[in-house]
Amino acid sequence: MFCTKCGTQSSGASQYCTNCGEKLILSVTSLQHRDPVMVLIFSIITFGIYGLYWYVKTKLEMNDSGAQIPTAWLIIIPIISIWWTWKFCEGVDQVTDGKMSGPVAFILLFLVGSIGAAIIQSSLNRVAAP
Repeated sequence: MFCTKCGTQSSGASQYCTNCGEKLILSVTSLQHRDPVMVLIFSIITFGIYGLYWYVKTKLEMNDSGAQIPTAWLIIIPIISIWWTWKFCEGVDQVTDGKMSGPVAFILLFLVGSIGAAIIQSSLNRVAAP
């Protein structure tokens, strides 16, 4: 594995670069490919229950890919759910290597909900294993 900051090759067991100390991100992603349209449709049909399921599953997959998103139980607590959504969006930014920025993802989820989730899933699909 090579460091994305300095290019130094590191052993597979290390989580940090031995040269610069940068946190190493696994090059293999565990993100699952999902149809963005179905994310939207299932969220509407189930009155948002699938949306919660999507949050939890993608959070787990993003954490496996190197993100550090806290437990999804926090999404059900008022006010704290806004902070959790921000952390989720930071994870989206990290696993997509900035192709979907965290602030844009947050605005999408906060303003358009399920439609934003479908757009974010489209971005996640670009980095997901085929």
